[in-house]
Amino acid sequence: MNPVKKTNIFQKLAENNPGKYDENFGQPWTNEEEIKLLRLVDKNKSIDDISKEHKRSAGGIRGKLSNIAYKMYNENKTIDEIQNKLKLLDNEQIQKAINKHKNKNKNKNEIGRAHV
Repeated sequence: MNPVKKTNIFQKLAENNPGKYDENFGQPWTNEEEIKLLRLVDKNKSIDDISKEHKRSAGGIRGKLSNIAYKMYNENKTIDEIQNKLKLLDNEQIQKAINKHKNKNKNKNEIGRAHV
């Protein structure tokens, strides 16, 4: 599999700060990585273990889990169902992720209407 090229800003940050950023810093997640992430969560691996496995920061792992939580919410999963699947996020973190994405989408819609 060919690695996805990093965007300029992420590439520059990594180049200007050798050793500071994880190997996959700034790269989009592949479907395979997401599946692997969910398998590791299901095996009760820690955020630190998962971040090493994915060569991403702990914050990157939490961010991806938050995105998955919102996706599951949009698929009409309950908070409890989401928490059972994404064991590393508690109910409060899941609710925060949902609210954050809802507000982000609301703001996008408002900006879009302002330009009409």
